[in-house]
Amino acid sequence: TYPFSLKVRLVQKFLAGPTSMTTRQFVDAQDEEVKVKSFQKWAVDEEILEAVKKNDDDDLVSKFRMPKKPFEIIEEPLKNWIEMTNASFNGEGGNVSITEVKSKALELAAVLLPPEKQSQFMALDGWIHRFFHSHGIV
Repeated sequence: TYPFSLKVRLVQKFLAGPTSMTTRQFVDAQDEEVKVKSFQKWAVDEEILEAVKKNDDDDLVSKFRMPKKPFEIIEEPLKNWIEMTNASFNGEGGNVSITEVKSKALELAAVLLPPEKQSQFMALDGWIHRFFHSHGIV
């Protein structure tokens, strides 16, 4: 098992890093011996994401880039959740539905976005389709 503080630190670092980096590339680049599947679960765990959100002291904020898009912080955990969920179908041809993706996006928004931004995020169809397109999700 891994300490909670390590999980929070790595997820925070991943969310603040380049959006083009996959979870596997991120984990491979770290000094810690962490399994990719473990990290993927942490990246969508609500308790860990809540701790990441609360851990916003000035020193950490200055080290990490700010999101370019207003709701960018939701995208990587959502992408990880979709990948994990689709992988759980074990090649049976199943994929998560748009309704499930919207629901998860709203859950992540409630945890990751500041209160003033939460009411602005509605996971509209246009946002979902742009998200799918930008992350190569079909």
